[in-house]
Amino acid sequence: NNTRGTLNLSNTLTLPQNCYARVTACNLWNDNPNITLALGNSINFTYNSIARVLLFNEGLYSLDDIQETVVEQLTNLGLPDDLIVFQADEASGYVSLKVNRGTTQFEINHDVNNYITGTLFGFSGTLTNPIDGAFYESSSRAALNVINSYLLHISFCQSGFYNGVSGSDVAALIQIDSPPGSIINHRPFHPLVFSVRDDEVDNAFIYLTGDAGQTVKTNENWSFTVEFFVYT
Repeated sequence: NNTRGTLNLSNTLTLPQNCYARVTACNLWNDNPNITLALGNSINFTYNSIARVLLFNEGLYSLDDIQETVVEQLTNLGLPDDLIVFQADEASGYVSLKVNRGTTQFEINHDVNNYITGTLFGFSGTLTNPIDGAFYESSSRAALNVINSYLLHISFCQSGFYNGVSGSDVAALIQIDSPPGSIINHRPFHPLVFSVRDDEVDNAFIYLTGDAGQTVKTNENWSFTVEFFVYT
């Protein structure tokens, strides 16, 4: 997990009085997982009165990624690969579920042990022996992002962004504006300006969290640029 660490400068940075700073750029991958063992990593249902489980590896999934894994898992279980079909309505943000079961028994409880269909896709309740080939719409909009933005924390930041959760060491709020598995190129038009805690900086503890202070993960390298300045 590369979301935290200490930055050691080869030379101490001596700053003038009333020095301010701002993060002018940040590059990081949009890869914080929305499916984990802790959150939930399975879809559970019964088919032909036999309990079935579709397991997912940890990762950041789009709806298409989830559907692709569903097909793979159904095939591995020897079941029809089109038994369960999830389809997004991009205009409304809802997800539809189609079950091609023929006359075979089928049941899925979205509220019990089904984080993926319940929390991420927005389904609720129990679906028992649905009409073959019919679409059933989720009761709420899909929420595939477990965070809405990243917060960049820097230990020498003082009086930075504060949202009641994350504290005053937040130097930048980085919106997620790229698809899963791609790079976020953060270039704010009006960067957050913050005062610097010390007159001399030789190291800094830096870390990322979610917008509500959640722990996040990334396995990729990332970078940011800090500009120091004084008002004249």
